[in-house]
This record gives sequence, C-alpha cells and structure tokens, in this order.
Amino acid sequence: MPDWLLLAAISGGVVYLLMHRGLRRASRQLTELAASEGRFRDLTELSADWFWETDAEHRITWISAGGSVANRSKRIWSAWASSCRSSTSRSSAPTSAARA
Repeated sequence: MPDWLLLAAISGGVVYLLMHRGLRRASRQLTELAASEGRFRDLTELSADWFWETDAEHRITWISAGGSVANRSKRIWSAWASSCRSSTSRSSAPTSAARA
C-alpha cells in the first residue's frame, strides 16, 4: 500500500472522528439549552412578576403570563371592547327610577 494512500486513510479517519465528536458536543449543548430554557420558563410562570423578551428591534415577542403576544393582545382588546359595549348598553338602558 503506498504511503500517500495510508496517510489519506488516517487523515480521513481523524477528520471523521473530529466531526463526530463536534456533532455530539453540539447536540448535547442543544439539549442542555432546551432544558435550561424550560427551567427558565417554568420559573417565570411561577413568579408574581412579569418578564418579557424583545427582538433586535425592541418589539415584545414573549410575555411571561403565557401565550404569544399576538394572542394576548387580541384577548386584551376584545375584553376591552366588550367591556365598553356592556358599559354603554347599561348606561343607555332606562333605570327603574327613570321608568317610574
């Protein structure tokens, strides 16, 4: 077997082992990161305070009270709109003193 072929085989083996080791490390780091993020989210859900995340343009992307920001804002606005409708319908309804 020529020396260059043996050198190529050994080099290929070393590169393979290094890549395999690097991929295993990256996979383990991703798993640890996901577990850490889960612990953080659990902790913030138990807290009485609110936490939030923003993107690079400082827009709020996550609020600790659960759910996405888009769903929460829809719930807030729909609750506000329904409370406005119910308060205007109550104020426009005749009271018993006005009817008598």
